[in-house]
Amino acid sequence: MKSLLITFSALLAMSGTAFGDDITITFSPATESYPPGADTATCEATGVAPCVVFAGTITDNDTDGTADNPNLIYLTGITLSAYSEYFTVDNTFSSDVPGAFEGDSDDYVTINTYSGPIMGLDIAPDTPVGTYTAEAVFEGAGGDGDPDYNGFTEDVSFTVDVLAPEPATGGLLLAGLFVALAASRRLRRPRTC
Repeated sequence: MKSLLITFSALLAMSGTAFGDDITITFSPATESYPPGADTATCEATGVAPCVVFAGTITDNDTDGTADNPNLIYLTGITLSAYSEYFTVDNTFSSDVPGAFEGDSDDYVTINTYSGPIMGLDIAPDTPVGTYTAEAVFEGAGGDGDPDYNGFTEDVSFTVDVLAPEPATGGLLLAGLFVALAASRRLRRPRTC
């Protein structure tokens, strides 16, 4: 019974590392701040402003030398491990990241490594000021660790710092409210003849 437990544990440990060996996903930097976040045009192109965009590198490490059977890796989506009430994954991943990777050769697809925008997060307007650390859970299939394409996940840690509005922005907001209040008082004042 003890040997069966040891064998099962060894197999489980090997299966857990198999996917991590096939593909590497890193955010660089792994922390983004809002404000400022990404520019409004970028946010509106892939989601809803305001947003932060995490760039980095995805590398297919599957280089076992079998060009005839490359075991392509397909990345299909992202979910968040926490804070989905404050952050929504936008379309940056599906718009920018190639869907298939091949580490063995360039016979079938030409992507072994991708560098650039990987994940965008739209920030809800009621998100409290604070530091949010979670994992982006990438879903995929293929590679040596998943030759039957049953699916796997790869977790990548990230942090979003939601900061208080800048004092200059708050001052401008108060100045605008003061001007609006003064204008409304001027409209209400009775005129003397």
